[in-house]
Amino acid sequence: MKDATKDVKSLIQTYERVRRVYVDTYKLLSTVRDEVRGSQYALEDMVNVIYVLRELSRLFNDIRKETDGVLHIFENVCCAMYVMLYQNSPEKSNPIRASLATGTPRLTVGVTLPKERSDPEKYYELMKYFGIPAEALKNKLIKSHWPGICEYVSQLAEEGKPLPPGINPDKTYPMYSIAIRAFQQLDDLVRMEGGDDAKHDKFLTKVITTRQRIEDQN
Repeated sequence: MKDATKDVKSLIQTYERVRRVYVDTYKLLSTVRDEVRGSQYALEDMVNVIYVLRELSRLFNDIRKETDGVLHIFENVCCAMYVMLYQNSPEKSNPIRASLATGTPRLTVGVTLPKERSDPEKYYELMKYFGIPAEALKNKLIKSHWPGICEYVSQLAEEGKPLPPGINPDKTYPMYSIAIRAFQQLDDLVRMEGGDDAKHDKFLTKVITTRQRIEDQN
């Protein structure tokens, strides 16, 4: 298994650069927002600003989506490896202790909700179960919140209770995530005096890996 210290350091350095961009961008956005409210821009200038801001928003959104996608992959692989390594270990319920944080794997139940258009009977049956009036749904006054329903269904599963009406048990699936509790705030790490590699390595180098701990126990 590779030593990922270099990758983690690169990501921390990227975080530092993105944080600087965030601060600078936030200041500039505050400035132009105040100026446009003060009628400081001509129509043509506002069109230019609108165009640039739209492209800027697109870039930030693309980075966010790509980051979230890679994050999701890491969470899935991490949880799968955790289950494989700890399935016969007395530390099965313990969090994963890394150098910057602990990570606690968490399993929730994903559900496929019936659609209002293709399966209105089951859809309204499910919404009625949650106490949502059909009239409010038909008039688009209220919309179901999928993550909240998944959390609720996960709680029912933990308690051994049946699924709400309208949800097909065959269309549920596991969703993995990692709850993080940080030992070291990234902002503090990147602000270390000098910012030299030795100080970063102090936090990124593990004395013993999770895999080694399991092997030692066996």
